[in-house]
Formats: sequence, structure tokens, C-alpha cells
Amino acid sequence: MNKKNVIVAGAGFAGIAAALSAARNDADVILIERYGFLGGMATAGLVHHLDPVRLIEVTGIAWELFNEMEKRGAIKEFKVDDVGMPFSFWQGGCSFDPEVLKLLSIELLEKAKIEILLHSWVGDVIKQGEKVTGVVVYNKSGRQEIYGNIIIDATGDADLAAAAGVPFELGDENGECMSPTLCFRIAGVDMKKLYRYLDENPDQIGNHPRLGKYIKEHRKSIVLQGFYDLIAQAKEAGDLTINLPETGIGMSLQPREGEFHVNATRVTDINPLDIQDLTKAELIERKNIKQLFNFMKKYIPGFKHSYIIQTAAQVGIRESRRIKGEYTYTIDDIKENRKFEDAVVRSKWAHTDVHSGKNMQWSFELIEGPYYIPYRAMVPKKVDNLLVAGRCISATRKAMASIRIMPVCASIGEAVGAAAAIASKKELTPRSVDIEELKTILKRQGFKL
Repeated sequence: MNKKNVIVAGAGFAGIAAALSAARNDADVILIERYGFLGGMATAGLVHHLDPVRLIEVTGIAWELFNEMEKRGAIKEFKVDDVGMPFSFWQGGCSFDPEVLKLLSIELLEKAKIEILLHSWVGDVIKQGEKVTGVVVYNKSGRQEIYGNIIIDATGDADLAAAAGVPFELGDENGECMSPTLCFRIAGVDMKKLYRYLDENPDQIGNHPRLGKYIKEHRKSIVLQGFYDLIAQAKEAGDLTINLPETGIGMSLQPREGEFHVNATRVTDINPLDIQDLTKAELIERKNIKQLFNFMKKYIPGFKHSYIIQTAAQVGIRESRRIKGEYTYTIDDIKENRKFEDAVVRSKWAHTDVHSGKNMQWSFELIEGPYYIPYRAMVPKKVDNLLVAGRCISATRKAMASIRIMPVCASIGEAVGAAAAIASKKELTPRSVDIEELKTILKRQGFKL
């Protein structure tokens, strides 16, 4: 019987950090991932815009990943020293090379002696009463049962928690979830022509119809979002028939000259837990990308000789399940900078970012921060020996719209991984872990709490 101290399902930022944190605290760990590579939305979803990590004051493994990629020349960063109101923080941020992240993740996990199981779908849990004792995995070798003392759900969609019977919420009060996007990467852009156009037309970048201008100096921003007049011209000519977000086309500069990550299309009315809807989203989005890219080549200065170098392996899901845990983290907790005795994650990313599931509207709200996430929000109700990491922790929709970004998910994963190691070693349930001991470990790992 294959048994581990800690099982981690899902190898995105949250899962990688959870596995590393548990292993570095002497747990025997297996990390299970459905793709043939690691990275989750950062690689499979091609979400390559890391928000301004220095302003967020990211610590721990999230900061380690950033630093290691920077050493390898895989980071392009615009540094900012202050958060102006509103939204001048978009004049900053960083992007990264996903291929470097794939290899870096493997190297870190292997160094920590973590067993990696790829091409494997975690389809169910094994329970004894209300205690989760293992997972059921499906892959080319067939059906496998893997047992563990503590299981960490880092699937993003809380798949294991749902299978274990943990109550959850989906989307808003009507079950509507934010619209997904299929991201893609392009190369061959003539940056001199592009910047010349933006220098002459600064009003074409970084304007929100309700909030005003949020990118004030386009040459200092990793994100270039807009091209409103060009979109209008193409629509009038019949060259662009798909709907785009009200903020226009969103692109992030990549580490190599002339490369961009594009996050610009949406599919509405999608239930991320419905396989027919997910299939529909994939099919529609690939057609959307074709039309959008043809528009970019024809209309945007500098894009005439550009080409697509990669499309994401799957649509990027912004929202699905949120578990009901021992505490539900709220937007008021963020706004009021509430401190908790069991706070194990600190972030200054007090920005909520809600995309409509019905139309192209996109709502922002910026709060000064910092904010603090309590451990109880990572501990699900009803079941034992299960912890949840990433965007699917116990939180309201608006709170989730802030904590869902990758650096924060990594911090949540790191906290959960350390807790899992403590629980496994001392034969405790996760809800019985001593918070002061957990905080001591996290501070030793570089956390600022």
C-alpha cells in the first residue's frame, strides 16, 4: 500500500508551495498533477502576469520562485515604489517565461525529495467516517489508491473537498461564475512602432469607463491594455465581431523583446463544473483567438509580422467552488485590515477584480492593505485530515477576487503545507494544529506576518 505523510493534489503555485513547505518540514510528500508538467494556471493556463510582487510584499516560497526565475533571466519587471490612487500600480508588475518555471519547479521539488506523479487525475477521496485517509487516482496505469495522513486540495476547484462532502459555494448568489479566458503568446512585435503609436495616442491605453485612467505612463507598465479606437474601427469595418472587455485588449510584455502574453477574450455563461460548458468554452475561445489575432496584425502598429507561439492548454478559470470552512474570509476583513489570532498569510494585494459571467464588464476596487488571511479559512467544515489551498479556500466572492492571484495562492499553499507537516508528525487533525507553532515555522521560512 502506497502511503505518504502528505498528499498534495494539483501542482499550481498553491500546490507547489504546499508540497515544498511540507517536505521542508520533514514530511514525506507526493504531489499529483493531471498534466505532464507543473505550474497550473501559470503554465497550463499561460497566466504570465505576476502582479507587482514587491508592492504585495510577497514572502516565502512565492518570493523564492520569483527570485530564482529572475536569476535565470526569466523575469521582466517594471518596479514601482508606491501605489497611487486609483490603479497606478498597473504601472509596474512583472511577467515571466513559463518554460523556465516548469523546469525550476521540478528542480525544487526533486531537491526536497518530493515524489511527483504526472498525467494523473485525482478523481475521488477515500474516507473512514468523516476522516479523509487517501485519494483515488486515474492514469495510464489504471485506478490507484494512495493513502496519506493529511491531504491537501490544491486543485483550484476544490475537487477533493467536494468529493469528501465539504459544503461549498459556487459563483455569486445565482451561481454565476466569472467568465473564463484562453490566453496565448505572440512574438515578432516591432516594439519601436508600437511605442511610437502609444506615445502619440496615450489616451488609447489604460482607461476604465467608470474609474478613469489607471495606466498613466505606458512605458513604465508591464500591462498594455486598451486600443479603443482601433477596436472601434475594426468593428465598423466588420473585421472584429467578438465582444471584448470594456477595458479593451489586455497584453503583458514578456522577458524576450517583442513577445507578449495576451489576456483579452472571454466566454460568458459558463459553469466551470459542467463538462459541456467547458468544452464549449475551449472551442469558442480558439475561434476567438483567431479573429482577435488577425485584428491585431492588421490594425495595431508593430504587429504586422507578429505570430502566435503558444496557446494555453486550457481555458483559465477565474472562479468555481469556494469551500465552507471554519471561518469565511470577507471583503470587509480586507477593507478593514482585520487581524486574526490565527492569521498565517499577509498580503498587500488589496485589489478586488471581478469579471462578469454575463457580459464584458470588469469591476475593480482598490483598498490600501495590508490584509491577513486566517488559517481557519483553509480548514474545511465536516471532514478531518483535509486542508485546502489556493483560490478555493473559504471566502466570499469579493474576497476571493483578491486572494486568487498566484503569489497569494502560493503563500496560502505554503502555510497549509507547514500545517500538514505538523499535523502528520504529531498525529493531529489540521484543526488541532497549534497556531503559534505554525507561525514560528512560517516566520523561519521567511513569512512576514
